[in-house]
Amino acid sequence: MRTLVLTLSLVAVGAAGGACGSSGTSSGQPVNITAADTTFSPTAITLQAGKKVTFTLKNTDTFEHNLTIEGLSVKQDVAGGKTASATVSPKAGTYPFHCAYHPAQMKGTVTVS
Repeated sequence: MRTLVLTLSLVAVGAAGGACGSSGTSSGQPVNITAADTTFSPTAITLQAGKKVTFTLKNTDTFEHNLTIEGLSVKQDVAGGKTASATVSPKAGTYPFHCAYHPAQMKGTVTVS
């Protein structure tokens, strides 16, 4: 599995950091996303601002997928049959997400208010 690249805002969480492996550095409100048949489910996610969130991607396909959330610095590769997580503290806004390997088929939006 490749390395999790996760950059956190100094203002939002008091420190900047990254983590290696399949888990974020701390837990937060869980958001489960499934990659199956080259699609994401769900594709529309609504959250509250100011709370830590842990995005967990479960890849049920036999090949690699990726979870990239624009504006939240989440770029996580997940091998077929594996699960990986990333924890962030998002500010209010709209954040598109996609699979870097299948961007036309696998995309969605995170709305934080």
